[in-house]
Amino acid sequence: NMADKIPDNSIDVVISNGAFCLAPNKEKAFRELFRVLKPGGRISVCTTTTQQGNLEPGVSWPLCMKMFIAKDELAPLCKKIGFENILVDDSNSSMSLEMPEEVLEQSNPGR
Repeated sequence: NMADKIPDNSIDVVISNGAFCLAPNKEKAFRELFRVLKPGGRISVCTTTTQQGNLEPGVSWPLCMKMFIAKDELAPLCKKIGFENILVDDSNSSMSLEMPEEVLEQSNPGR
């Protein structure tokens, strides 16, 4: 339990580069960041998101992709927790995933 190891309001800055997308409960993870941050503290999280709210049903998505959060859910979630001055910066997010139909069909026969 991290609450026993890192005191409340004790961290100035939290940076996460890539691992945050694997947290199964995003709200719990963001709440923990909020708990340990000093008043006025900042976070920077680089994470993979989905563009839409849900992945296409009927596809055998890898477990890691099932844990991605929709990009449009990030700011409301952070605001709900109490973060202020929230910026979701996708200015350098040219990465996208487009799978050809034949690949989807091979990995999900009968789709």
